[in-house]
Amino acid sequence: MSGNPTPRCSKCSSQRLAAAFAMSILFLIAGCGEDPTAPSLGGSNLGLAATADATLEFRQVSAGLAHTCGVTMENLAYCWGSNAYGEIGDGSTADRLIPTSVAGEHRFSEISVGVDHSCGVTLEKRVYCWGRNGEGQVGDGNFGQRSVPTPVATALSFRSVDAGHVHTCAIEDLTNRAYCWGNNLDGALGDGTNQTRGTPVPVAGGLRWLQLSAGGLFTCGVDTGHRAYCWGKNRNGQLGDGTTGARTRPIRVAGGISFRQVSAGNGSHSCGVSVTDVTYCWGWNAMGQLGDGRTVQRLRPRAIASLNTWSQVSAGSFHTCALTLSQRAWCWGDNTSGELGNGTAVSRRKPVLVGEGMPFRQVIAGYNHSCGVARLRQGYCWGLNSSGQLGAGDKGEHPSPTQVSNPAE
Repeated sequence: MSGNPTPRCSKCSSQRLAAAFAMSILFLIAGCGEDPTAPSLGGSNLGLAATADATLEFRQVSAGLAHTCGVTMENLAYCWGSNAYGEIGDGSTADRLIPTSVAGEHRFSEISVGVDHSCGVTLEKRVYCWGRNGEGQVGDGNFGQRSVPTPVATALSFRSVDAGHVHTCAIEDLTNRAYCWGNNLDGALGDGTNQTRGTPVPVAGGLRWLQLSAGGLFTCGVDTGHRAYCWGKNRNGQLGDGTTGARTRPIRVAGGISFRQVSAGNGSHSCGVSVTDVTYCWGWNAMGQLGDGRTVQRLRPRAIASLNTWSQVSAGSFHTCALTLSQRAWCWGDNTSGELGNGTAVSRRKPVLVGEGMPFRQVIAGYNHSCGVARLRQGYCWGLNSSGQLGAGDKGEHPSPTQVSNPAE
């Protein structure tokens, strides 16, 4: 999710627009691998991506329950939305309708948002967390909320972090070992116990990890052999091992599929992208969030109903979003608040195109809203906005991608 910083453009507006138009043309020429039923990128979409005057250029964004955070190309962290527990990280508990700087002088490579807490990895490979901490999810050894970034209590260096519902997991930089902390009643920490932890504990099994995803009381990950594992709560089959029994240690996802990325949802489902660019989902499916055209619960991975080839997937609470290899975003599942981004409030059991095909670099599904980083690095969000989590400067729902506003001064 991270990369090397890119200098911000200092050219005049007309030069910037010309460059953006040229990039869009190149993108159109290079696009391939789409579902033949997908609409092509129209001029209106190119205009939306090319002419928007965004102050922030995002490297990556993360969407939670009612707040959102992002890291800019300058490695600065901003958050917006609900702030009842200090999850914005600006030292206050006031909700923010537009991006607000996270306190301190930290430079972050990535950021991840849970229900009411946020975490980030600094360029020095240290993890800081802030927000609600009643289950120890901030990882500082205490259980009081934090309204500014607080270092996780460990001397370990980490290369990635993922904030779940009420727990957090991270991958150690040198060994690729996994560590988790926070709520562990259902075994989400993977340490072989059900004991809640206020500081990091190693995930059992000694596996080396490419990627981790902390979800709603469970966790999934891909090891260096491209095998997917999950652990924790499993009432709806979200661990994908063919059972509904909770696991306190990593258990391999059934099917023998080689994955490059998995996503543990905020509710009770999971999804992953295979090394052959196919998206699979499993677990609870009452709202069609598995994308297979039905509402039947699945205890094992099942391919979604789409001919697209995929680069990444993000499982939300009752919906899912994913990105194709040619950078189009699609979502499926619950759409009560417009979280699918297709301009309607009609739920879908199969993938629907977001924003009429505007190009994205990243897309992520929150609880009842979704966000993404557009091709020209503007932030966009859509769906529920009751606490300003879309960053649009208001609290009205937006069923189509809406650009994140300029940051607070």
